[in-house]
Amino acid sequence: VAELLSEKQHAEWLLSTTRSECTKQIAELDTQISTMDAKKSDGARIEAAASARKSDSTGAIASIEREGRKLLRTFAGQTKDCRSELKNLRNTVCGSKKLKQEVITIEAKQRKGKRLEINDCSVGDWRPQECMNTKIAQQLEKQGIFNPQKAVNARRPLKSLLHKCGPGGGVQWFLRDKVSPPQTPQYGANCPPLRLKTVCNDFECPVNCKLADWEGWSACSKTCDGGLKRRVRSVTVYPQWGGSSCDSTKDEQTCNALSCDRPCLLHNWGPWRACTRACDKGMRWRSRKIKRAATGDGRCPRTFS
Repeated sequence: VAELLSEKQHAEWLLSTTRSECTKQIAELDTQISTMDAKKSDGARIEAAASARKSDSTGAIASIEREGRKLLRTFAGQTKDCRSELKNLRNTVCGSKKLKQEVITIEAKQRKGKRLEINDCSVGDWRPQECMNTKIAQQLEKQGIFNPQKAVNARRPLKSLLHKCGPGGGVQWFLRDKVSPPQTPQYGANCPPLRLKTVCNDFECPVNCKLADWEGWSACSKTCDGGLKRRVRSVTVYPQWGGSSCDSTKDEQTCNALSCDRPCLLHNWGPWRACTRACDKGMRWRSRKIKRAATGDGRCPRTFS
């Protein structure tokens, strides 16, 4: 009878412990579900905002592409006209020079003088300089400096002089040198300008993507056999004007990779109870508590001895 009572007490205690563990696991699962629902809602909100911004960006990009194609067509037409005009000017210059040479030759013959060779001033090719900040370029121009490399010193590095991008642009000089001056000044053409100032880098600066910090990890999608936990981050600045694109805004990792079929984990044995009888073979017993309940097909050793 005493042994049966002990078994009954142990069974009742085991049932109570299992029920408590189940209640605890259910509460944990409910908490995880609530957390995942909240994360899902946040993810949907972030995704909706990102989709809206993506739509706006797509429209802006399409508009910029149309404007870019229009500018390219305009540039191509102006380039063609410019080349045609240059060709006409070269023909005109060559014709004028030839005519002038003939007139001078006829005049020399009439005067019985020596034939003159007309030698116009000749110059080298244009050498483009780096694009400079407008205010700095104006200051250097007053000093007769048109090449930013010549204005570099220990307190003024080259980078501080240049204009990389931005509305309004900067100043760029084109320079060329005399190859030979006119050798017949009264007839030869004077030298053309040796400096040319233009606007440069008149375009928007690239804007790189900027991301917020990662939000916290979501609860694991499974309690065992491998699940997934996820986290997200939002875009705070979208890329524009050729800026660097955004890295991923979603991240996930595996979690709870242990098998669902796990045996229970037990505490150490408790002390032996007093014997049920003082003589003639009584019984004494001891027990140990469950530290972690078994899951799935996992088994639990006896907790009563």
